[in-house]
Amino acid sequence: MAYQIVLELHFSHCAAMGAALLMLIENALITQSRLMLLESVLIFFNLLAVLSYLKFFNCQKHSPFSLSWWFWLTLTGVACSCAVGIKYMGVFTYVLVLGVAAVHAWHLIGDQTLSNVCVFCHLLARAVALLVIPVVLYLLFFYVHLILVFRSGPHDQIMSSAFQASLE
Repeated sequence: MAYQIVLELHFSHCAAMGAALLMLIENALITQSRLMLLESVLIFFNLLAVLSYLKFFNCQKHSPFSLSWWFWLTLTGVACSCAVGIKYMGVFTYVLVLGVAAVHAWHLIGDQTLSNVCVFCHLLARAVALLVIPVVLYLLFFYVHLILVFRSGPHDQIMSSAFQASLE
């Protein structure tokens, strides 16, 4: 993914190979992947969110509102919600993507070649894909989790008494 991100940023293939090689030999990633930690999965979804937004942005220049445009925009929202759902450190990537999307939306608003309806459609699509879909997915993760995990366990003392009373 590092290779693809560097290519989407319009760097050379040599720079992309260098970035991919650095990711490949990074000892921290190797160590974390051998242990049962969430960082490897978090890094995957963080990189996927950044890559999919870059693909969306580059696709927007050529064919806005195409099928690939919608795919990359929706995948950005899904990857952001997965990153936040894994660990709250994923919020930083989500805020980064939202900040970059806000800057790009600001440039769309200032573009005199686009009609007001087209700008509204762009903003609505971004709001749905980058705000509504991630929040709905995040809440769905918790709903499924609470439906599946309803029994009492050894670590219930860290939960509130009202939540403990709702467990079997």
